Amino acid sequence: MAPRRLRRDAASDEVQTKRQEEAKRRLQEKLDAQASGAVTRNRALAPKSRKSRDALWEASVSYFRDVACRDHKQVWLGLCLDEPEAETICKDFLEYYLLSSEDRRLVFGPQESEEKLSITCVNTIESAWKSLVAEADDRILYNMRLEDPRNKRRWMLCLPNQEKDTMGMFPSSRIRRWILDDLAPRYGLSFEQTFVKREATAEVLLQLLVGLWEQAPLIPCAPETRFSFDWALTLLGVSGFRVCEVMDIPYRRVELGMVRDPSDATKAVPVATIHLEHQKQETNAVTTVPCRVVCLTRKIIARALSDDAFEAGFASYDELLRRPILENVGYVPLKWKAEFADRVWRQVQTALGMREHIRVHSIRPAFRNYILGNTSAVYEKSYIPQQISGKDLMKAAWAALAGTDEITPQLRHATFTRDENAPMYPTAEDYDNIESRKDITALRREVEAMRAEHGAGSEEARKAKLRLDADITALRKLGVAERRKKYFAEADRLRSLGVPTVSLRASAGSKRTASRYSRSVPDAVRIGRLMQESERQDEEFETEYFESFTAFLHNIHSRRASVSADDLDDGPKNDKPECLLCGLPCAHRSSLTRHVGRAHEKTFAKPFHCPECSRQRLKPMLITGKSHWSNHVAKQHGRANAPNVPSRVKGPIWCLICNLYVSGPANLRKHVRDLHVPLGLFDKPFDCPECLRLGEGQAVINGLQGWRDHVGLHHCADEAPPEQRPTVACLMCDKTCAIGAAMTKHFVTQHVHKERIFRSDFEC
Repeated sequence: MAPRRLRRDAASDEVQTKRQEEAKRRLQEKLDAQASGAVTRNRALAPKSRKSRDALWEASVSYFRDVACRDHKQVWLGLCLDEPEAETICKDFLEYYLLSSEDRRLVFGPQESEEKLSITCVNTIESAWKSLVAEADDRILYNMRLEDPRNKRRWMLCLPNQEKDTMGMFPSSRIRRWILDDLAPRYGLSFEQTFVKREATAEVLLQLLVGLWEQAPLIPCAPETRFSFDWALTLLGVSGFRVCEVMDIPYRRVELGMVRDPSDATKAVPVATIHLEHQKQETNAVTTVPCRVVCLTRKIIARALSDDAFEAGFASYDELLRRPILENVGYVPLKWKAEFADRVWRQVQTALGMREHIRVHSIRPAFRNYILGNTSAVYEKSYIPQQISGKDLMKAAWAALAGTDEITPQLRHATFTRDENAPMYPTAEDYDNIESRKDITALRREVEAMRAEHGAGSEEARKAKLRLDADITALRKLGVAERRKKYFAEADRLRSLGVPTVSLRASAGSKRTASRYSRSVPDAVRIGRLMQESERQDEEFETEYFESFTAFLHNIHSRRASVSADDLDDGPKNDKPECLLCGLPCAHRSSLTRHVGRAHEKTFAKPFHCPECSRQRLKPMLITGKSHWSNHVAKQHGRANAPNVPSRVKGPIWCLICNLYVSGPANLRKHVRDLHVPLGLFDKPFDCPECLRLGEGQAVINGLQGWRDHVGLHHCADEAPPEQRPTVACLMCDKTCAIGAAMTKHFVTQHVHKERIFRSDFEC
């Protein structure tokens, strides 16, 4: 390629000179770093892998320094020189690393806990050794090869290009052989995978997605969490990528647009283009599909409508379909608001009765190496499932002699052995056994002691309570796991004998504990049923579907969905305070106030309609701040459910006349006095603009005081301009100030400190 012709003038010469000086400086810095031996080769690793390698390297450096009393650099150099001492130290570190993984595991029985190695597979130690060798090569040996280029091979721990060292010429190969032949047998490390690879077929994914919504009473979670799991699982089913690649996808990587409908040129249909950050930077376009359970485009639209993320301000699905105009083009992109560019989108298998939980990456085999970009060798080594997809081997071997087989394909489904009657929750007996344990009793005493010594809200008491809660949660899960294991074994035995399992189901029954998310359960079940509606595809039904989804994500839960009383049994009802924004029950009003301040602070950043009024089919009330919310809830929905918020809150206040935000009550008073009063707004009666905006009819305002009274009574007291404080004249001069702090400040500043009138006698 011919060199680019540069423009020659004084300005361009100056720029070129500056670039050359910068290049000289960078080159000199690199040469100095190389001369000092400070060059480190950095491999391109994922953040998670880099963090894991750094932790492993620091552990080895600490061991060499504190246990072996050796410099870590000399150990690795000695290993390159085949020094037996260095090889022994490295082997002992790997054994030390294995033993350091020993962890306390809670068990049922007299001993209550036992120590077990968390590393149980030989592949884990092998991977750790490979990572250490790679880090040593990058941090130490790379510099040695630069300093001693004639003896490059001396400063290598393994063969390049992943060649096999069958003779054990390199020390890294000998240590790897020692791991397999000596270390693994001594500690009983497994040479096989600890789980069975199963393929998650389309039928399995559909069951999981439907169960997530239909079994909502058994899977209590926040609406946002339920939607995020549904979105991620659907995207995994389409792409087969790793979990980290489909989570936290920002809006800027999703483009939504309207495309002319090929079957009807007068209509437009939505289409979404999703850009996934993968090795090949895949971009996949999807449009609406008849099955709403797996329709990604509908999920994207519902998320965007609930977030109010469209630059055009679409408020409903019907508006999104009707407002964009294609004219003479075939595609119109729908842009996001600028502030949404980097915002992310944010128990099922147990509820379905599955015996073994399938892993998320088991969704990949259906896509092989086409989307993942893996070679066939990698696929066959790491991703091929145990149940071979395709035809039965008998059919492959004997052709027509094997006959037809409709049974074998069903064995591929990961859910074909599920039993929905298996226990899901701890029983009363489990709770009693947990509370009677010595370790739980000791932890409860520790919590009480910390509260008595340091206070109930202290950090020490909080940490002790966290340890107690963690152990109780682990024991509950362990109890359920053991009950499920016994249930499946006994159920299989009874069924093989031809005995019904009715009695077994009765003994396995248990009630779940009350959940903070019970209010969202009926709507989750209803949305699940709407998703499965296949006959109706009209716009009216689509509008109802999106309105239900948007309200669900806004925690505006209806009373229309019908769910059985057994499903929603949350224990005895009580009159404790409840957050009307998310449905969280609180022990006291102070707890409710603290919860609203921590969890919903961002909710009050802009006006919103009261969700409880929407739930009760009342006239919509626009909430303009935290204090307004507290006042409204106390008046309309019960004082017990209102957070205790001071009447005068800090932060911006909304002028209900001109929709302008001002910073604080004093500036609101000044704003009304300097802008609206001079324009003569209060000289004659006028209609309240806020009541007109809310559709509450006309409310006639008479004067400034009438405006204050009306806003304080019908809207938010914080948005009423405060009355002008009475003024008084200073007795020492002619200045007038408001009664109170202003007059005190003037008197002390002007007459006491500046004029110093009290240093000598004076006449009154």
